[in-house]
Amino acid sequence: MSALMLSSVREATVEYTLPANICLPFNFPSKIILPQVPAISEVYNTFDGVGFPACDAVVKVYRPSMVDEMVAIVKNASANGVPNAHMWYDTMCSDDPATVIIKTDAVDGISRCPAVLEAWSSKRVLRSLKPRSRVRFTLVNWNITLGGAIAMGAHRFSLREDSQKSANNDTWLAATTSLGLLGVLARITISVMADYKVWANQTTLDEEAVLNDDIFAQNLAWWPSVKKFHVRTYGVMPVNASGNAFQSTFSVTALEGNLALSLLNNGQNSSTANFVSADIFYALWSAPNFHGTELYPDTLPEWDYSLHGATLELAVPIPQANALLRRVRELFDQSATDGMAVTSTYPSGINIKFGKPFDSFLGQTTQRVGNITGDWSRGSMMFDFRSFLTTTLISEFPIRPHWTKNTRTIFAEALKNLDADSLKRFASVRAEFDPAKTFRSITGEIIGVV
Repeated sequence: MSALMLSSVREATVEYTLPANICLPFNFPSKIILPQVPAISEVYNTFDGVGFPACDAVVKVYRPSMVDEMVAIVKNASANGVPNAHMWYDTMCSDDPATVIIKTDAVDGISRCPAVLEAWSSKRVLRSLKPRSRVRFTLVNWNITLGGAIAMGAHRFSLREDSQKSANNDTWLAATTSLGLLGVLARITISVMADYKVWANQTTLDEEAVLNDDIFAQNLAWWPSVKKFHVRTYGVMPVNASGNAFQSTFSVTALEGNLALSLLNNGQNSSTANFVSADIFYALWSAPNFHGTELYPDTLPEWDYSLHGATLELAVPIPQANALLRRVRELFDQSATDGMAVTSTYPSGINIKFGKPFDSFLGQTTQRVGNITGDWSRGSMMFDFRSFLTTTLISEFPIRPHWTKNTRTIFAEALKNLDADSLKRFASVRAEFDPAKTFRSITGEIIGVV
């Protein structure tokens, strides 16, 4: 999703003439009408609902169905001298009450490009892909589009697969993690792979074995209350292979959701309730729970049961990953000694992911460090937990923030760990793309690139 701020927009009709050789999406009109924008701004909430604002003041939410409609909206905004954003919490927009959001999830057609057809060698391939292109999302748990995932640098650095090429010019280095500050990502060139299935496996390890060993792994879930780790591994299988392979990390039944809500609400003032919750979640996830691509029967995402929490997600260089986890264990133990034991209440454990190095000005796994110490040559570990560990971890480790799952305070505290030269060069590219500053966000303002 992207957002932009409009100081004055009225209903308008935009007509245009196209060159004969342009690549057209399937759903393409010849005329666009921009609706009237109301004068009163409102809070725009995250999927968590009321009380969890993504933008504090939004005057209009557009949901265009084609690229040229987005272009018309942005041109109209630029003509009126106004600005954008791209995030979670209340960091995705500027605080200007004239903010307008463009949702890009409906712009999901596959283009009729001769070069693409030539590469695929068959129009039948295009006919096959057309109905499947309506899926719209790449990270369905977060309802994030392909463009949104690229803009945010979200989970695209697989250890075993290269998901995108690397280039060394400043425009590319800025665009690969743009935070929405260079504009809306409207068209993306991707590789089309044959259909396949995923195999998955989960094993359980003692905490000590992970904290004091080579931690470089595919996917970890930490259960501090029982001092265990789940190690989750995934791979590719032929499409005709039998069996289930997916885990619905955020899908729970009504009984589980309501019980968790009751326990976790009580856990605000009771360590016992938190530990009971953690043990229940651990037992649920220790059993085999793989299934097909659909949600479990009779389940909903956890936020539909009002399960909320302010999170942080931070990246640390692989050589310091073990030290960070041991430091978190020390903090857990110290809390217990102080009489207020703390544990994880994530329904699927503390989420720990890994990424290989990828060169980008604002990338979590870039090796561009400047004066900031840290060896990122082996990549990074992404640590996902509640926000109360923020100050300690940021002050003791050269960590970088994930660009969505963090609050304003986290971005401000982590700024000292970002490479000043990379920020300066990103800001320079941004000035070329958007000299009128139509697109901006709180995050961009905090890190000084707007």
